[in-house]
Amino acid sequence: MLDLRYVAGLFDGEGYVRINEWRKPNSTHVRFNIFMGINMTHRPIIEALHRQFGGYFQVSRHDLRMPTHRALYAWIISSDRAAKFLRRILPYCRVKRAEIRVALKLQDHIAKHRYKRGRQLRSNPRREALLAYRRKLAAEISALKRVRFSTTIDRGPMN
Repeated sequence: MLDLRYVAGLFDGEGYVRINEWRKPNSTHVRFNIFMGINMTHRPIIEALHRQFGGYFQVSRHDLRMPTHRALYAWIISSDRAAKFLRRILPYCRVKRAEIRVALKLQDHIAKHRYKRGRQLRSNPRREALLAYRRKLAAEISALKRVRFSTTIDRGPMN
């Protein structure tokens, strides 16, 4: 079993989290979800993440097209399962802490406005406001990916 502090450090360095917006073709249906994962060339760690936290395991065989490249292994999870994982590692993350917080805001918003008794988002009178808020969070997480970091080491508390 992988230690959460190790996994958080790995995620800070090799992981990603994003917000996806999906539109059903020829429809007004719009769906948002958080999507995250870790990509690397060391298969045993990716397999261990997959066993411990679930999700998907993928292999991209770059080595077959270019002999100087190696295969890339990916562990991917989304939605509720991703939120559960991100909540567990959040106390130990530094680099992606702000991105994680935005992703969790989205997942909490989705859970709060989840379909109840057949009522869907598209029939909610506040639909446009809810979608606008989710788009704002997607833009916020995207902007955080362009933030430049200081080259000094922060040795303060991890809050």
